[in-house]
Amino acid sequence: MPHTTVTYRRILSIAFLTCFAGAASLTAQEKPQEILGSTLGGLKRDIKKITLPNGLRILMVQRPFSPTVAAYIKYKAGGADETDESAGIAHMLEHMLFKGTPTVGTLDYERERKYIEQSNAWAARLDAARRKLERLQKSKADPGSIGATEQEIKLYRKRLFSLQQASRKYIIADEDSAIYALSGERGYNAYTTKDLTNYQIELPANRLEVWARLESDRMQNSVLRDFYVEREVVREERRLRVDNVAQGFLLESFINKIYESHPYGRSLIGSMEVIQYLSYEQAKQFYDTYYAPNNTVITLVGDIDFVKTEALMKKYFSDLKPKTLPARLDIERDSLPIDIEVKKDGSPVMFLAWLKPSGIGRESLDLELFSSILAGRSDSRLFRRLVLKDRVAAEVGAFTGYPGERYTNLFTIQAVPAPGKTYDDIQKSLQDELKLILDKGITQDELDRVRNSQIADFLYGLRSNAEYADSLSYYELLFDDYGALFQKIADLQSITPAEIQATARKYITPDRMSSARLVPEKQK
Repeated sequence: MPHTTVTYRRILSIAFLTCFAGAASLTAQEKPQEILGSTLGGLKRDIKKITLPNGLRILMVQRPFSPTVAAYIKYKAGGADETDESAGIAHMLEHMLFKGTPTVGTLDYERERKYIEQSNAWAARLDAARRKLERLQKSKADPGSIGATEQEIKLYRKRLFSLQQASRKYIIADEDSAIYALSGERGYNAYTTKDLTNYQIELPANRLEVWARLESDRMQNSVLRDFYVEREVVREERRLRVDNVAQGFLLESFINKIYESHPYGRSLIGSMEVIQYLSYEQAKQFYDTYYAPNNTVITLVGDIDFVKTEALMKKYFSDLKPKTLPARLDIERDSLPIDIEVKKDGSPVMFLAWLKPSGIGRESLDLELFSSILAGRSDSRLFRRLVLKDRVAAEVGAFTGYPGERYTNLFTIQAVPAPGKTYDDIQKSLQDELKLILDKGITQDELDRVRNSQIADFLYGLRSNAEYADSLSYYELLFDDYGALFQKIADLQSITPAEIQATARKYITPDRMSSARLVPEKQK
């Protein structure tokens, strides 16, 4: 959405009128800080949190403005929980959970199951033969051995395809989507990050029991049907989204070099070398380990009754068994700066990055505001300097908290050279502007503008049950406190230009900067 300078009074008045029931009325004498404080207090009072004996946390928010409810389920199961051999399995599993259970997605699971089991067995043989062929070719083995293995692979492929086709007579494709469509769904989707996996939907409030029944079944009984068919889909997804998109490929390579063996260093979708050998057993192990009630947050925002909804959640989710979760160490990352060039056809782009603290502490908030001051608006510092004044960049942007917020993450600047300009031109102008800011600081007006924009974005976002459910579940899952969302907004009020300058001086310095540049193949 476009950034504009909006007064607190206007922002908060609209928010109260459109979003909040029972919030205090505004008076001409109230100060912005007091208005914001009462708003946040009202939001907290509308939330009820329960924790079932199995560890499942459920947040419920009453918002009777529309007879709908947004339902979000987040699992603390993402790319950071994988191994080098299973990188990409969290995203793969996200795909698989839409395939159904023994009662959803099948005409006769008992008959279908034998085809699933046989398909998995023959796929394992096929993958073993493919690995064998790679070893033979690498060692330059005799043609006879290579030829025999190639024939073996053809046989296994044919057998696997035959089994997959035979299972089709029992499969009801996308049955869960059809059920939800008949129930009036909107926004049925999922996403995976380094930190978590999320499943989401909006439904008429009187269809919440349909959701509870389907999702509790999905959480404990997913059969991961058609795993090896879907593996090919994910391989194609990687080609389209990463391998064939130079900017995405550069960023993935950059993250890998910065983090190396750290949990954030692996590709989220997985490298092609790993994806092609992901197995049903790996997915099942990840599912059995991390899709646990004590590793999950459910958030329901909409026209709900607390008593009835709590009873519904207990009815469908209380029987889920808690699991012993692997130990998660607080693995920080502090490496020497790196500089890489990636040769690949595509539009030139560069990334500059600095390591910053994990989580949502005060320093992270300082740097979030600093990134907006640098490149969050058309009147930002770097846009004025690099694009309008020096004309070395066609585009410039900044973002923080990537690739995740569990561990040490990055403050990142992205820039595209202007025609006839080089990466060195961009870097010189950028470093000159950064030095000026670090030496002289930012102005109160700059801080107020980005602070107003952040509060406006937060409050306008509250009009959407889905956005609100997404935010609440995120903070509860990653930081064990949904209230951290409101604390972050409250903390915006006390941050000063001097504080931002001090934090930027601590982390955004030339000696801590890493860089990545895309060099088109034709320039090799």
